[in-house]
Amino acid sequence: LCHSPPFPLFSIRLLAYSIPMKISRSWLSDFVEWIEEDPLVIADELTRCVGEVDDVEFLGKYLKDCVVGRLVTLEKHPNADKLSVCTVDTGSGAATVVCGGTNLREGMLVAFAPLGATVKWHGGEEMVLEKVKLRGVESHGMICAGEELGIASLFPPKPEDGERAIVDLSTTGYAVGARLAEVLEMDDVVFHIDNHAITNRPDLFSHIGVARELVALGLATPKKQTSSALRLGKKPQHIVFKNEIPHLVPFYGACSLLIDGVGETPLWMKRRLEATGWRSINTVIDITNYVLMETGMPLHSFDADEIVGTVTAKSAVKGDKIQTLDGVDRVLPTGAIVLSDDQGIFDLLGIMGGMRSSTKQSTKRVYLHAAVVDPVSIRRAVIALGHRTDAATVYEKGVPFVSAEHGLRRALQLFLELEIGRAHV
Repeated sequence: LCHSPPFPLFSIRLLAYSIPMKISRSWLSDFVEWIEEDPLVIADELTRCVGEVDDVEFLGKYLKDCVVGRLVTLEKHPNADKLSVCTVDTGSGAATVVCGGTNLREGMLVAFAPLGATVKWHGGEEMVLEKVKLRGVESHGMICAGEELGIASLFPPKPEDGERAIVDLSTTGYAVGARLAEVLEMDDVVFHIDNHAITNRPDLFSHIGVARELVALGLATPKKQTSSALRLGKKPQHIVFKNEIPHLVPFYGACSLLIDGVGETPLWMKRRLEATGWRSINTVIDITNYVLMETGMPLHSFDADEIVGTVTAKSAVKGDKIQTLDGVDRVLPTGAIVLSDDQGIFDLLGIMGGMRSSTKQSTKRVYLHAAVVDPVSIRRAVIALGHRTDAATVYEKGVPFVSAEHGLRRALQLFLELEIGRAHV
């Protein structure tokens, strides 16, 4: 029996946001030795004790049986104009394959799927390869296009290669017979965790945090971590910092780095970022995103040559504006935490950087910072702007001081290990 309440009902709109909470098993292995090896069992335990695992994604699903092959001979099919008969050196023998690729040539390194392998036929339905006769010629396997192995984004076809281009690995230097999943560093499992279940656990928004939880659950044991001493420059490149709101920014760490260029991100870092939902941009920006996913600490890099005078942390006042990295001109809500220099506001701290000070291809001097900011202020600014970012989602849950210092040091370590810069604190 339903009764109308003696007071009006109001519609309550809750602001919900879910970033892809993707955790790489390979990345976790940097911090733990596995006791439980089965990803599905690990997912069940995480769901039971930590947060719901929505999906277990097996990266390189179609690569596990595939190898790097070399096209030894290439002949026209006797009964079909658009097919070729190929001999492929698979590293463990020769295979005769009938192929319709339009960019085939002798000596070419190709992605070869042997009999029994599962592929996506023309990027569509899955099929298990069997020995077949195509226009009277037996074919023992497949020379694959990117879409048939789920790697089209890594090897996009070139217009000059024709409409049926296959994956060309000739410039990679891979050994014939090498497993594709290994050489492409896609032999990984990714756990998709529903982050709504862990909103009260900001420590779990990182691989290190999840690794600790796995140890606590008895699924793994911790690996001993070693850290190398930072080799810092002797002539500091000073940028003066002034904090007008220490109650809202209780910790601020920063350094400047001289770099030879933003550089090309190494394959292993690209793969980990892609696996966890990030698009590789350049080494400088990729390092900051990598550290966020590893340690849970949002970082930001600036072009130091675009910063003029003293860097000041302050609260925005009515009428303040900024053009953010997405190219949008935003009127800032009163009280939003910002960074400014002698030319005005250049960073919406904890949410998004500004276009003027963004890291560019031409950047030679990087200003890198890690800040602890008031989570309530971040939340208010996000709601007022109607604009949310990955960094804001982490910041509004609270970032401990120790994470800020650790994240900044980890970023510096990566800059030095990848040899793209000389750090000056």
